[in-house]
Amino acid sequence: MWKFIKEFFGFFNKKDNDMAKNTRRKDIEKLYQTVLGREADKEGLDWWVSTPSTIEEIEIELRKSPEYITKLRTEQITNLYKEILDRDPDADGLKYWVESQASIEDIKITFMKSEEYLAKITPSPEPIPAAKPAAKPAAKGRPKKTK
Repeated sequence: MWKFIKEFFGFFNKKDNDMAKNTRRKDIEKLYQTVLGREADKEGLDWWVSTPSTIEEIEIELRKSPEYITKLRTEQITNLYKEILDRDPDADGLKYWVESQASIEDIKITFMKSEEYLAKITPSPEPIPAAKPAAKPAAKGRPKKTK
């Protein structure tokens, strides 16, 4: 009889546990979207669901991940290209700066010292006005009479 009672109540606990896992799974999937900007991979999602970490702790860990740091750095550098150089980054340039050890502040200074930026902010020289035709010398004497 005791076995039956344990199984009976265990059935309800299992349902509650499954519902809690599904809610947790959905919360973690939302974190992947929000923090990393992508769908959760199955292995990572399964691992986080099985850990005793809270949702807040998982978010902190995702924000410490190399993937998040690279994503954030890419966004910051892209913004520098748009704000300073007034254009989208080229793929090679973006890759170079993301992989470099330079700080965001150092990259900003480098962009502001670049020929591209200086040409953008330096006013073009005023065009030289065309030479005015030389004034005709005044006629000497009296004006001629017209008929």
